[in-house]
Amino acid sequence: MKTRYPATRTSPETVTYGPVTYVDAYRWLAENTAETLEWQALQDDDARAACAAVPALAKLRALLADGYVDMFSFHAPRPLGGRWFRRDVPAGARSPCVTVSDSIDGEQRLLFDVASCGPHAVLYDMKPSPDASLLLVTVIEGSGTVVRVIDVETAEVRHVLPFATTTVPAAWLPGNAGFMYTGVADPALAHLPAAPGLRVFEQLLDGELTKRLIPLAHAHPAVMPTVTADGRYAIIRESQTSVHPTYIKRLLPDAQWEPFLDASYGLVKGSIVGDQYVAITMDTGPNGRLVAIPLSSPRDRSTWREVLPVGEATLASITECADRLVVTDMPKGISRLRVVALDGTVEREIGLPSAGAVGKFALGFSLSIVDELVWSDGRRVSFVHSSLLEGPRAYCHDVVTGKTEALTAPGRQLDGASLQTRTTSAADGHEVTYHVLRGPGPQAAPRPTIVTGYGGFNLPWLPCWSEMAKAWVRAGGAWVHVHLRGGGEFGLDFWRGGRMAEKPNTFADLFAVLEDLPRSGIARPEQIGITGTSNGGLAVCAAIAFRPELFGAAVPQVPLCDVLDCVRDPFTARAAAADYGNALVAEEAQWLYRWSPYQNLQAGKKYPAVLIDCGADDFACPPWHGRKLAAWLQNQAAPGSGPVLLRVRQHVGHNTMTRDKHVERDSEELAFLAEHLGLLV
Repeated sequence: MKTRYPATRTSPETVTYGPVTYVDAYRWLAENTAETLEWQALQDDDARAACAAVPALAKLRALLADGYVDMFSFHAPRPLGGRWFRRDVPAGARSPCVTVSDSIDGEQRLLFDVASCGPHAVLYDMKPSPDASLLLVTVIEGSGTVVRVIDVETAEVRHVLPFATTTVPAAWLPGNAGFMYTGVADPALAHLPAAPGLRVFEQLLDGELTKRLIPLAHAHPAVMPTVTADGRYAIIRESQTSVHPTYIKRLLPDAQWEPFLDASYGLVKGSIVGDQYVAITMDTGPNGRLVAIPLSSPRDRSTWREVLPVGEATLASITECADRLVVTDMPKGISRLRVVALDGTVEREIGLPSAGAVGKFALGFSLSIVDELVWSDGRRVSFVHSSLLEGPRAYCHDVVTGKTEALTAPGRQLDGASLQTRTTSAADGHEVTYHVLRGPGPQAAPRPTIVTGYGGFNLPWLPCWSEMAKAWVRAGGAWVHVHLRGGGEFGLDFWRGGRMAEKPNTFADLFAVLEDLPRSGIARPEQIGITGTSNGGLAVCAAIAFRPELFGAAVPQVPLCDVLDCVRDPFTARAAAADYGNALVAEEAQWLYRWSPYQNLQAGKKYPAVLIDCGADDFACPPWHGRKLAAWLQNQAAPGSGPVLLRVRQHVGHNTMTRDKHVERDSEELAFLAEHLGLLV
């Protein structure tokens, strides 16, 4: 692969965070100046041309497009108010739609097609009202969000509500009077480093479309309002890593918000059942137990009643249904669903077709730290299941009768593929689990292999279906899914062991697998490629910085790379402070400096081939991280290093994009890896 690099000026700047001082020659690329954007456009042109020239691109694109499933758009039909709401990409369509039917197998009526909002619009969320008469549809359009209120009976759009920043309606107010949502108090300040965190608002659907700020102080930058299914209570939860219900309000006239459980109680995630808050807590063990907390005495732990004790599997989610609880946990990093009586008696396990992942949508398992994993209408639950071997399929389980039925066609199968679970040891002795997916052929022969993982924010990363894995394995390669410390799949200690000052353990787990693959005969170092998205992209950047000899090519996808300078972006700074640290705090700046990938690159060192893939509209992991990494590698790496490409995709956010852009991104990344790992397609 040949490429030219646009000229990049160096402008050394001394940067100081408390006791940490370093020189950054490319910090100017963090500003969206005309010069920066022109440089970025030249880089993107080169990267696009280089990927287009790879002979394997057309074949890999065809393998991807064959039955392609957008894992962000594949949702379980939601039963509510005697209706079934569906959000997916209908057969023959290229964009997600929202439909409704009056029965589980009834004729679907179109309520909303995101294509009506323009070629780059992305359907972000849909939320029917409790009585199923209205629908909130949230669409990302450019750098902002538009919420539409739709009449379910007529499909008429009643209101169009634009917001300056990404906003998701979180909860309907009683009587469909409006909804609560999170946003910034003053959008004009949203771009400033000292901008306040998110606040909770009420958007009323009255004649004036009144908007009201709920005047509560928040200790965490992440806040999430909810309303109970019966409309009796509203709850405001805080923290994206150890969620807890900070405030509660009885939804009666003149009722006020009251303190509930603050951060000192740790993770307490659940919902109100009768006069109790039934929740997962990690107070007595790292895998969590299920407790019933009286609403009358929530802060008196002696009144908490244990429903399920701490077990061998990490608890992930609970949902009330038919006077029972549907409990999701993760034995050995795999989703399991069980029906549990309110007294803790396990009535049954809900059968799943294979060892994989469960959520409200195909990637919904990853949000279990803040959301439930199944929909409920009071009698039935619906959910999506997939695995590395089996594409996503939606199911419905009747909690009363115990009957499960499929709601969608069978997912795609990787015929002839094999899946093996292996373990190896990290440098500190921690056992690292990983899964190896291979297609037909001699299993003992090394083959080009892609390794991926996440490992952050207490977010579980379970072995689910991957369109990239499907195409790569069908083309003759192997795919490796790694469980990295910092994630949430193996409990509290697993998360804490890969965050803040311990973040290097995340990287050590990845390095251990990269070292084990050649020992196990799965792939030679030059046949190994690594990729990861967002926080997973950070792990890829760390591998580039610290252990580039272990692999032949890398694709950090919407990555963070300069973790110290994250403080320049309010949203990123708030997220980073929750799991990495804050460069404005002296002690934390020191450990960030020790492991932040950008600050640990070494001039004159040989680096592998790298494709850095960013979204131009990404507010969570802004593309300046990719710009700085590309500039450094292109100009400071030793002669003989691999090519370095920077792709910054227009009209793409933090993994929010249209189906066609997903296919384009996946196929270009696979083509780049095939070219440098020797996969003959």
